[in-house]
Amino acid sequence: MEVTIIDYKVGNYFSLINALEYCGAKIKVSNNYNEIKNSEIIILPGVGSFKTGMKNLNDFDLINVIKEHAYNKKKLLGICLGMQLFFDESEEFGNKKGLGLISGKIQKLPEKDQNGKKNLIPNITWNTINKVLENDKKGFIKNLKDESFFYFVHSYFAIPKEKNNILAYSNFFNFQFTSIVNFENIFGTQFHLEKSGENGIQLLKNFLKL
Repeated sequence: MEVTIIDYKVGNYFSLINALEYCGAKIKVSNNYNEIKNSEIIILPGVGSFKTGMKNLNDFDLINVIKEHAYNKKKLLGICLGMQLFFDESEEFGNKKGLGLISGKIQKLPEKDQNGKKNLIPNITWNTINKVLENDKKGFIKNLKDESFFYFVHSYFAIPKEKNNILAYSNFFNFQFTSIVNFENIFGTQFHLEKSGENGIQLLKNFLKL
């Protein structure tokens, strides 16, 4: 199975390549329009700011090819920043437009908890997920135990407009945020599944087999 990782210069893809190869996939890392257009499966990883991510996608002329891939019902996975870029907009550095593939927006994690105590941002931690099984129509989160651990590094989170696009939640100082999303052929994780051990590998296997 061939997988194309989109290279738009916002992260180290070494861990993702290793994880995918462990799952038996053949990997191509590319920012070439035609190579990506001819791919059946693409993954959009990413770390850093929403603004930089969108700028780099635009600079490499990759926005339309990602949208075409999604509209043609081909499989698409976003990881961390990559997932956030699927949404309509982000409040990071002012309102910035995203790819608009999933209705909703990106907001910053709350700076204080319900008692007024300052939260630690960015959220860098191993954290559990709480699955929303009734929304998992395609089996993306099958064979995962509820409260499985994954590795998070983020300051912002997604708010999908449609609640049935949410496959899992996680907690940040008693604040609940979306950690896995799905809309049609598009999937996204707020955590780094490529750095999440056996649970991350299971999710990648599920994605490849969909």
